[in-house]
Amino acid sequence: MGDRDVAKKKRDELLSMVICGRSLRDWDADWEAVKGGFAADHNELVGVLGLARAVLNGKVMYILRAMEKRGLQKGLQRIRGKPQTGNAGFGAQKLREHMDVLELQILRVPACKTSCIKELKSRMIDLHQPEWDVPR
Repeated sequence: MGDRDVAKKKRDELLSMVICGRSLRDWDADWEAVKGGFAADHNELVGVLGLARAVLNGKVMYILRAMEKRGLQKGLQRIRGKPQTGNAGFGAQKLREHMDVLELQILRVPACKTSCIKELKSRMIDLHQPEWDVPR
């Protein structure tokens, strides 16, 4: 089996994984584009729990999660702020550098399934291999 076959098999296995009663394939189909990207305030995302991802030229570059009361809006607001604990890492730095050209997509997770968000983020990183999520 060649490298390409192994990679396809791994991808197929990931997509068939079930997280909170849904396959990763189903979760991955539910990403929504958000107008205004990372530069906008996004008050409409207050209380929306789930994942957000940065897409550049069709490639997923970074994935972040929001599990707290203020939801994705708070996480995005922290990215736009000055570097501090929790937003000073390599990925956040790259987001700030490219904020004006990144596409923002979100994946809403129902409040009853917030326990799944960490696992979902981890598997999405495995699936999409975002360049800026690599530990430095």
